[in-house]
Amino acid sequence: MGSDNTHSLADIQDFGRGDAYKDDRLYDCFLDTPVYAKAMQGLILMVEGGKGSGKSAILKYIEQNCKKNRDQCFSLLLSDKDYKAGLGKANLTETDTDNITEMWTSNLWVELIKTINAEREQFPAHVKTHLDRIANLIKYNMEVNQDFIPRFVRFLKRITNIEIPYIGGGIELKPISNHFVEKLAAIKTHVKKVLRTKKVFLLIDDTDSFLNVLNQKYRVISGLIGAADGLREELLSSEDSLKDLVILVSIRSDILSEISVTYDRINNLRDFIKQLKWDQQELKNLIAKRIKEPRGLDCDADTAWNLVFEQQQNGKAVSTFDYVLERSFYRPRDMIQFCNLALEEAKSSNNKKITMQNIKDAEKIYSKQKYEDLSAEYLHKYGEKLSDTLLAPFRNSKANLSAFDLEDTIIRKIITGKAKPTWLRPETTKEDVIEIMYQIGILGVREGADCVFSFQKEIKDFEDKEFQIHKAFHRYLNIS
Repeated sequence: MGSDNTHSLADIQDFGRGDAYKDDRLYDCFLDTPVYAKAMQGLILMVEGGKGSGKSAILKYIEQNCKKNRDQCFSLLLSDKDYKAGLGKANLTETDTDNITEMWTSNLWVELIKTINAEREQFPAHVKTHLDRIANLIKYNMEVNQDFIPRFVRFLKRITNIEIPYIGGGIELKPISNHFVEKLAAIKTHVKKVLRTKKVFLLIDDTDSFLNVLNQKYRVISGLIGAADGLREELLSSEDSLKDLVILVSIRSDILSEISVTYDRINNLRDFIKQLKWDQQELKNLIAKRIKEPRGLDCDADTAWNLVFEQQQNGKAVSTFDYVLERSFYRPRDMIQFCNLALEEAKSSNNKKITMQNIKDAEKIYSKQKYEDLSAEYLHKYGEKLSDTLLAPFRNSKANLSAFDLEDTIIRKIITGKAKPTWLRPETTKEDVIEIMYQIGILGVREGADCVFSFQKEIKDFEDKEFQIHKAFHRYLNIS
């Protein structure tokens, strides 16, 4: 596929997947970013960003790269599947962040031990004695072999009077024994000796999974942050300190914002937190790489995009990239999803390229998906049906809204509407609703000919502004 004349859409299966854990193109098409570079140097502890912004992609890529270079790297990646394993249902009373930090620290040590033992053949022979001690701990202590959540609870139960009405099929979980805690403390020296032989990556993903688990809300994530920071200091400052260590926690920006209100330790970690944001060119590079790499193309991003996407409609020049970008939230997941839907439309029409009409036809599905995704994304904070509360009232409205039109709709259809969600309290004002809509990306503020959203710029003053509902929702809501 060397030129426009020889190109065929049949050569393209898809543009990958928006979910890093399901994207078989991630490793070959991973796009380096400044955040990734800082993570690899161990300069940051947390990578923050919106859902679908590529946080998981960074962690998953690091893990995959370690697997391809096992003689040099060791990695432990904890994610959603690990947290949910062994969990039936739990309803725990609240406990303080320090207790949860202690629990997290112990659990991270156990996960390190388990992973080291699983990969013992990948470590050099001179640490065999230390590996044997680790293997013996696993062999003779059932606590190590439990799933993450039951062990999580058992550690927590050991240091609190926490109640556990039901968990893991109703099985009674006794506290972790003092005897095991002592053994765990003694084995740490052997773990450090083993880990000193390689570059070590401890990666913690999908932290938002805990928001609806164990009734602990943000304390679970606050405790995790404290544990990660403490473990980093311990492993870098001890006599057996690791020479090359990366501990990286992914966290959603909206969740970090909530945590920072009550968790003072965040302020001391600001230098170790990096936000993952994308601009127009980076997102074009992202899609272009997924066009070029599988086919061995050597061209710039514009050329790659134009090989696949038509730039004409009815004889007039159009920017198909700008059209897709304006309906995204400047996140890789949105771009990949939209481009995949447009590709399906083009293939079903037997087109040589993806046309603007293909994109507009795909938008019908994409717009509905974004409407539904919004409720799922903010379920932890606003409960169910957020889209029905904040977006549905604007069905069949104009694209551009004056302050009067926006406030009138908010008052008539949201604040004084019949079905009020629990987060909408009697004291909630129209200004509060505008702030929420802006922060979660529903609402943009017009600045001249452009419309600015929260993922592009932080705006605090909304007085006498003009607004626009994000274009991702226009097709589904029939906004014109």
